[in-house]
Amino acid sequence: MESGEIQDKQITASSINGDNQRYAPKNGRLNSPVAWAPKDNVEMPWIQVDFDGMVTVTGVITQGSAGSSNWVTEFSILINDGESWNYILDPNGSVKKFSGNSDRSTQVTTRFEHSHNAMLLRIIPKNRNMAPHCMRFEVLGCPAV
Repeated sequence: MESGEIQDKQITASSINGDNQRYAPKNGRLNSPVAWAPKDNVEMPWIQVDFDGMVTVTGVITQGSAGSSNWVTEFSILINDGESWNYILDPNGSVKKFSGNSDRSTQVTTRFEHSHNAMLLRIIPKNRNMAPHCMRFEVLGCPAV
């Protein structure tokens, strides 16, 4: 994503904080000078990438906001394989909650236990250090074989 290989129109979200384009999904790319931030009153905010075809995803890298002290501390992942949406689950079959960031700039790499074939990947912030949820991210993986 950071390389620009994923186009802006392939990154979408549930909402944008204050409808301010500074917080648009395209600004959720890793190392962006700003970040994506949803509206505060959205019950289950999300940001997603449409890969425009099948890819294999193996993890994500996350960061908080570059311009403020806001970051996501915990998140879940939904994968769409072209047929249905499925959460990444923990070994007990519950929705896996991944640890996020503890500051605004450190990159946190999260590797999935198993690789997943995906046409879309959706990140769902679960907790944050303060409102609003702010994040930048990168998806790890490769073209599906």
